Amino acid sequence: PMQSVLVLPEIIDPKLWYLGNVLPWADDDKTVFSFFAYPNRDIHINADFVKQGDIQSWRDLLDPRWKGKIIWSDPSVTGSGFNGFSTLIYHKVLDLDFYRQMASKQDIIVTRDLRLQVDWLSRGKAYIAISAEGTPVAEYIRAGANLDVIAPNEGTYLSVDAGNLSISAKSPH
Repeated sequence: PMQSVLVLPEIIDPKLWYLGNVLPWADDDKTVFSFFAYPNRDIHINADFVKQGDIQSWRDLLDPRWKGKIIWSDPSVTGSGFNGFSTLIYHKVLDLDFYRQMASKQDIIVTRDLRLQVDWLSRGKAYIAISAEGTPVAEYIRAGANLDVIAPNEGTYLSVDAGNLSISAKSPH
């Protein structure tokens, strides 16, 4: 059984799992922890400058007060920026007109450096990050950055990521 080796609060809290508020055990004996997808968190904010409720929809990003304050993971190359851009267009959550408005009105900062994106968000150079990678976001939050995630009214999408975690019986270490 693996329950005793899982220790991170964001892993062991069943309320944080989207499948019926239960941990994703693959077996009744709880020896295999299994996951196949996770809900994407495409909009992060610096909560020192943007409050929960200021942004409730993707379209709220067109508000002039965010001009020059949005940093986006480059959607023109493979990665988190492209994944969000293409998925939201493909499923008609957003359209090209929305992205054209973002590009022409909001002076978006576009970067391929995913750590820099979160660094600038944490320091207040940008207030909003689109398609920031989860690992640097978590690291900066642990270091004390006041970052938060926005769940837009339009919803989000699942990112495919599969994994199984198990521990070998009678392992030497």
